[in-house]
Amino acid sequence: WYDERVENFYVPYLKPQEHGSRWNVDDLRFAGKTAPLLLRIGTNKPFSFNASVYDEEELTRKAHDYELEKNGSIVLCLDAKMGGTGSASCGPELKKNYQVAEETLDLSWILSPEVLP
Repeated sequence: WYDERVENFYVPYLKPQEHGSRWNVDDLRFAGKTAPLLLRIGTNKPFSFNASVYDEEELTRKAHDYELEKNGSIVLCLDAKMGGTGSASCGPELKKNYQVAEETLDLSWILSPEVLP
């Protein structure tokens, strides 16, 4: 279980942009600071997600973490699968169990708003 503010998911490095990703998730819930509305995301299979106050363009554009500017929104990335870090271009080839080799992925998303008690 993760119970954390989105700002605290940030890890102080810019690349890869998926830093702070959480994996093997099957139920994800977001609530606002004061709003009683909750966004719940579920799937038929575990997934990974990254929530950030920086968009991917900002992370790509800036060279240092102290240059980053929050965009005023939460950027949510949902992934059916994510390969491990590295490749034959920047190190040894990934072991098969860390590669995403499927040509198609079957994942159903369930997005539902809920009101907090």
